[in-house]
Amino acid sequence: SKAQVFFILLVSFIGGVAAGSWLAFSQTVLYLLFIPPVLVIALAWRKNWRIIFIAFTAIIFLVGILRTFDARLSTSFVKKFADGNFAVTVSGYVDSEIKQKGQSQQFVFRVKKLSLPDFTIPEELNEKVLVSTESFPLYRYGDQLALTGRISLPKNFEDFDYISYLAKDQIFTIMNKPEILRLNLNEVRFNLNIWEKARVGLFEKIFSFKNKF
Repeated sequence: SKAQVFFILLVSFIGGVAAGSWLAFSQTVLYLLFIPPVLVIALAWRKNWRIIFIAFTAIIFLVGILRTFDARLSTSFVKKFADGNFAVTVSGYVDSEIKQKGQSQQFVFRVKKLSLPDFTIPEELNEKVLVSTESFPLYRYGDQLALTGRISLPKNFEDFDYISYLAKDQIFTIMNKPEILRLNLNEVRFNLNIWEKARVGLFEKIFSFKNKF
């Protein structure tokens, strides 16, 4: 039945995610593993649907592994600078709604560039940092900022797994009360691709409408 098919594919994806959490090999090898099931599907197309389904299930399993690998690679760089005795500067934009908590505000910051006191990392990044700062000035989704301060790793509370709570949203580092500088268009040193620009523009309009409403 359709429900059984969906259940099998779902279990395959979850199994791939679990396997990807334990396995350690290059993504090139993983991409090569996609070739056999794709060939099986091409050769057995309209001849043996059972074999095609097994091959497709294998592809979904590999996609689960790939998703874990991508998440691991895309969130590992900024953590290298966490809990150091020096300040770093990260440039990017506000990537969440602003949460006001008493005399402070909190937001997710999308890091695109990272600079040390005497060196700028040449690679463009795409990671998240949870930022807590004073309640004023109030920032908005899409604001392009440069934050200077210490990066820290989150810590669990006695009765709450705060690390896992943030990790579910791919957030692995935090910054408390950094020095914040607004960037204008002439100062922005990172280029967003067309899809990211469209996403940021869309959510800016959605949150703006929501706040006015």
